[in-house]
Amino acid sequence: MRNNRTSRRLREHCATHAGLTLVELLVVVAIIGILVAMTLPAIQQIREAARLVQCQNNLHQLALASLNYSSAHHDDLPPLWKTANPNRWDNFSWRIDILPFIEAGNVEPLLELDQLPLSPANLTAAESQLPVFQCPSTPQSPRSIEAMGSSSASYTNLKVAACDYYAIFESRDSGNRRDPPSPGAWHPPSDPDFSTTPEAKRTQAANLKSIRDGLSSTILLFEQAAKPTEYDQQRNVRVRDHLWHAEGPWATSELGTVFEFQVNTSNVDGLYGFHVVANIALCDGSVHGLGADIEPAVVAALLTRNGREIIDASDWQ
Repeated sequence: MRNNRTSRRLREHCATHAGLTLVELLVVVAIIGILVAMTLPAIQQIREAARLVQCQNNLHQLALASLNYSSAHHDDLPPLWKTANPNRWDNFSWRIDILPFIEAGNVEPLLELDQLPLSPANLTAAESQLPVFQCPSTPQSPRSIEAMGSSSASYTNLKVAACDYYAIFESRDSGNRRDPPSPGAWHPPSDPDFSTTPEAKRTQAANLKSIRDGLSSTILLFEQAAKPTEYDQQRNVRVRDHLWHAEGPWATSELGTVFEFQVNTSNVDGLYGFHVVANIALCDGSVHGLGADIEPAVVAALLTRNGREIIDASDWQ
């Protein structure tokens, strides 16, 4: 009889403690939430670090491809524009010439260079998503662009692949727009009588031998992510009366002019990346990240090919 009573009490005791109480469950959930909250930022930092490395690797590949092209063409870089049409989106880009050097030679035969870049004949090629042209940290990457041009001359219903990396043709201080621009790495030899139109000048090849400031002190390519959408310093989309649908696809050309020397202030006027830095590739093929705290004067010096500025690597590395 005593053994039966003892067994019954033991069973009741086990049944009472077989599951978690509500308080215990809430404690467990709270602990799990704390662990997740502590882990997520670390995971996001690791992912962003990986994206930053991939972005820098993209720029490195594009810089090496441009330099390999130059080696095969007597130190000439590819012309910034392949034609001298007034609209940037109606000119093929320098990127067309380096396709064989970035293992994208299968895209090149799809291009009809006697047609406009965004004509129906070239849309298959222009829609090709080439990962080397886009930074993985840019919102909505990999991106396609649906419209290009201005209100008077535009293309709509597009799905052309975007680009986040651009060549430097010239730089101009936005506060002193009357001053002549400073030639960059992709600027051809000077035009002493200024008879060549800006469009035609961009069809002329620049030569690496004209870079007097040194290959390791002159920017070749830079990150200017997310165009044609315009972003400000706080990563907010800006809406203006004018349209910035002139640049963005990898197949079409860019102005190549930098107006803003403060990093990560404007993705239309200056160097801009969705990292803590904006990446650049120098004319020696090396890649570096420039932070928002870098002196604008140093950025301006790096953008010019023969400014004769005295800068030290410690100023920006």
